[in-house]
Order: sequence, then C-alpha cells, then structure tokens
Amino acid sequence: MFQSTFTVTNAANGVLFRNANRVISRFLSKGSEGVRQNDAIKDDHSMSRSRPFIRAGLPFLLFMFGGAYFLSISLNDRLKENEQTRQLGGSKSEREFIMEEEKSNLLRKLQKDIETKDFDNTRRIERPEEVLARRKLEREQRSKWYRRSWRWITGQK
Repeated sequence: MFQSTFTVTNAANGVLFRNANRVISRFLSKGSEGVRQNDAIKDDHSMSRSRPFIRAGLPFLLFMFGGAYFLSISLNDRLKENEQTRQLGGSKSEREFIMEEEKSNLLRKLQKDIETKDFDNTRRIERPEEVLARRKLEREQRSKWYRRSWRWITGQK
C-alpha cells in the first residue's frame, strides 16, 4: 500500500522503527485492532538477527579475500615490471649502463685474482702508536755514531 519508507517514533517509549512500511501495512490490514508494540519490535529485531553471516560475515570475508587477491595481482605485475627493467638494463642512459657493465667486469676480475692468489686478509694491521714506535726505533738505529760517521765518510745522508 505505502511505497515510501519512513520511520515511526513512539513518543512514549522512544522506540524508533526502522522499517515503517511493515508496521503500517500490518496496522492497515488488522483494521481497528492496531499493531501491538511488541510485534513491531519483534519484527524489527528479527530483520537484524536474520542471517547475521550474510549481513556481517560475508562482506568481511569478501573484503578480506578480495583484497588479498587484488594485492597479489598488483604485486605480481610490479615484480614482472622490475624483472623486465633489470633484464633490459633498467631505465638508465647508455653511459650509465656501460659503466655498470665495466664495474661488474672489474669486480669479476678482482674476485678471480683473489681466488687464484694466496690472499690472506687475517694479517694484523699496525696501530698508529706501533707505527710511530717502529719509526722511532728505525731513526735511533740509523743515527748510531758508527753509522753516522760512515755516512759522513761516504757522503751519504
């Protein structure tokens, strides 16, 4: 009978009926008896309680799985794009690409040299104090009187 949806408020209890069409259609169909308030409230709550999975669970699951699906698609596309740019040398200029190739060649050669030669990186590095002490000892050795005199005789410094 009534096509428009509107809300009806009961001033005594402050109850707000969400689906006023059903309440009014029942009121008109029962005639002078009217609609009991409990029937209207029961009708309103049965709407919200009917199939809670469809009202709350299904949208949540669709959002969750749909988001994961679309994220996987976008990440897959992005990874393919990155792989293609790496294979083509990237969006670099010719000069940068050539320099990168030279760098990789030099690194390969250095690695090859290190592998073929007996490279020992466990050798201890001298501390600055030790270097200074070694130089002082060398100066003292060089400036002994008989070495000084021999250098003076031969004309060496």
